[in-house]
Amino acid sequence: MNNNSKKAFSLIEMSVVLTISGFMLISFLQIFPQIVIMAKNADNTKKMRNISDALNAYILKNKKLPQPTNIKKSSSDSCYATSSGDCKDKADEIVNGNVYIGGIPSLDLNIGVADMFDAYGNKFVYAVNKKCTENIFNCDT
Repeated sequence: MNNNSKKAFSLIEMSVVLTISGFMLISFLQIFPQIVIMAKNADNTKKMRNISDALNAYILKNKKLPQPTNIKKSSSDSCYATSSGDCKDKADEIVNGNVYIGGIPSLDLNIGVADMFDAYGNKFVYAVNKKCTENIFNCDT
């Protein structure tokens, strides 16, 4: 017997291992985008729940809803995430004089400015009946 024989993997064994690894990698690469989408959807759901809770707290405190912010404002603008005070051009659009449409007033709601954006980097759109921004009890739905 030859005691000096070397033990190593054959080319066939190596090719089988590489083939199996390749199939596993392909499977992962097909599933990965779905995992990312599911995570972003979960993040959006969490942010919308935070916004909803903040709006409810705002109603309890102020007996009205806040006006939307102007989505076109830059982050360096003092009226970027608020509709209160001397901010002009609060909402982006007023439909039939009854509905304000704009961005989430995150500073008025005491939530982070990051909650103005969804997981894809787009600003959430917030629309409210004009009467609701004056008194929640005289608000038509």
